[in-house]
Amino acid sequence: MVVTTIRVRAYASIANLGPGFDVLALAIDSFYDEVELKVKKHEKTKILVESILGPYGTGIPKNEKKHGSSSSKRVP
Repeated sequence: MVVTTIRVRAYASIANLGPGFDVLALAIDSFYDEVELKVKKHEKTKILVESILGPYGTGIPKNEKKHGSSSSKRVP
């Protein structure tokens, strides 16, 4: 079986709780970032951002050179 699609969700968190400083934190399930990756055969490694949804999605560029998605191309 070959996996061609994966969806990852990262929840927001609140850190620095009381005396726990950077050790204690809470995850908030109301807010999260979700990424869906689809693998397709291609000669060159390419990242295509099809859509960015949410209330602040219009402020995030789709160009891979202007955000962190291009760093995943360097992972062997």
